[in-house]
Amino acid sequence: MKVFYEKKESDKTIVYVEKPYSLYFIFIIAIVTSFFEKQLTALIGLNSTYLFTVVMFLLIFCRLFFMSTMRREIALARQAGKIKVSGSRFSLFKPLTTEIAK
Repeated sequence: MKVFYEKKESDKTIVYVEKPYSLYFIFIIAIVTSFFEKQLTALIGLNSTYLFTVVMFLLIFCRLFFMSTMRREIALARQAGKIKVSGSRFSLFKPLTTEIAK
């Protein structure tokens, strides 16, 4: 899924690029929920902590579900020793890039 990662396939390699946007969104939800709980409850009228927590866990679940096939391929390539990893999981400008040789 292009929201969480991007797959580029050629004759010799498969390249996965993880996108950090969902992680940023999860962190923002966690920060807003923890720091502004009383203000959000007064503004919205209901306990918004539960709403934001449910949204955060749904996003985490979707991320884990949609990235499971990619993680499985990476684990198999790691066991075979055909993997090259670069970048950082939280970086916008140099995202985590995994290159698997065929």
